[in-house]
Amino acid sequence: WDQVAWSRYRHGVAQSNYADEQFRGEGASLALRLMEAYTEALYAQDQIQLSTSEKRTYAEQLDLNRRMLELGEGTRTDVLETMARYDLAIAQEIEYQDALDAALRRLSSMVGRTVTVSELAVLEGAFRVLPMETGDYAVWRDIALRQNPEIAAHRYALEAAHREVQKARAGHFPTVSLYASSGRQESSSEATYDQRYSTDSFGIQVNVPLYAGGGVAATTRQAHDNWEKLRYEGESLEAETLNELRRQLNLFRSSRAKVDAYQFAVDSARELVTAMRKSVLGGERVNADVLQAEQQLHDALRDRAEARYAYLLSWLSVRFYAGVLTPGEISSGDQLFTPE
Repeated sequence: WDQVAWSRYRHGVAQSNYADEQFRGEGASLALRLMEAYTEALYAQDQIQLSTSEKRTYAEQLDLNRRMLELGEGTRTDVLETMARYDLAIAQEIEYQDALDAALRRLSSMVGRTVTVSELAVLEGAFRVLPMETGDYAVWRDIALRQNPEIAAHRYALEAAHREVQKARAGHFPTVSLYASSGRQESSSEATYDQRYSTDSFGIQVNVPLYAGGGVAATTRQAHDNWEKLRYEGESLEAETLNELRRQLNLFRSSRAKVDAYQFAVDSARELVTAMRKSVLGGERVNADVLQAEQQLHDALRDRAEARYAYLLSWLSVRFYAGVLTPGEISSGDQLFTPE
């Protein structure tokens, strides 16, 4: 029996399992990061489209203000107010264009080729709710402790470190080995022509270590300290993973509520814009009220888009931290997008 050889074998098994979990975790992490980069590019494109819509709206309002001024029914202040909003929309569009360029570069570097805006599929107009098995954090926590690849990988790393301790400590243990050998020899000399010899042997070999100058004890202490270090790191990793899991689960719940709330806000803001325009014609409201209503509408549209992307990413992130993010889950998220 060789305790060192057995510990070395178990250490190799633990290292192999560690590598498998690391590979699984990196694959899931790549999928999540790719989706984050993709939605970042989409959100930047949404910003540009909304900015273009703002410019068009303010340009139409500016034409109306100028006509009203020529007819003596408007004021110079109305023209300047609308012009200021129009110029601000132009500046924001430039800023959003830079953000889109950066997002596309990041996405292109991840997929290994140049990605253009025309290739991006957009979220469906009628946003669909993704299925969530349960909203109970305790259930997701238990799943994460069992299946999260980082936690599982660290668990195998801890096992490998434990095997290193056993291997180092085995330097004090005796080893018992079985051996067997067989030999065949032929002689062709003049004195021993055509003679054959057979030698077979077997037995037990016992090796008892006496003293190694303190090397075994020092190696054992070092391996044990490394095991302790990994154990504390594992506790910290578990806490960080579970905290992030809870945060993403809470974000999923709040994003779902925000999607509905901002949809109502968009509908209300559209009606408000229509009402304000009619009120201005009736002399009950002024130009600044219309501009404010337009701003509320575009802000609501931006907030709705941001909430939709946050909802999708949090849905994926909950599964990522729980360790159950699979290609099938990614495909479920892909179904929310349609070619533009």
